[in-house]
Amino acid sequence: MKKIITLFITFIALVSVVTCSTKENSKVTDSNINKINGKDILIVYFSHSGNTESIAKLIQKETSSTIFEIKTKIPYPSDYSKLSQQAEKEQKENFLPELNEKVKDISKYKVIFIGYPIWLGNFPQPIASFLSQHQLSNKIIIPFSTSGAGSLANSVKNLKKLTPNSTFLDGISISEFNVNSSQKEVNNWLKKINIKK
Repeated sequence: MKKIITLFITFIALVSVVTCSTKENSKVTDSNINKINGKDILIVYFSHSGNTESIAKLIQKETSSTIFEIKTKIPYPSDYSKLSQQAEKEQKENFLPELNEKVKDISKYKVIFIGYPIWLGNFPQPIASFLSQHQLSNKIIIPFSTSGAGSLANSVKNLKKLTPNSTFLDGISISEFNVNSSQKEVNNWLKKINIKK
């Protein structure tokens, strides 16, 4: 009886390990990296002040990939106080702002970088709009953000809720004060997750 119980516990543990490993990875494995090139990678980003756009372009430079900017039909206010009020209202109501366009054929990309500024500890709602319009199941998602002081962790947790069938690699958060000198930091990160040799 003890032997049967031990075998059963071992089986459950193995199943748990296999299940977790399919959705949580820190980098692209060596066996997969050779199958991924710039044509397989899409960089999607939303930028308000231009900081996130700068990081997106650094990634594009190093990966030779396609880049897509998320733009809302109605631009956000430039005044910080009004922007904060609107962002907070949208998050509370889970409002999905209308976007200018969609990616024409997202199915051809294997790896999707998703970039955004941290607003009130989370990604801006245009990111939620984008995810609601595009099927990212079985994609490798790599988040990146810019922020004055916020953390990437909470936003990634919420991204995973919206894309439960995707695999996430370790993301990066760049301080808005270091954007103009972040090339080396971005390069080291891309090497760490095995996107760049």
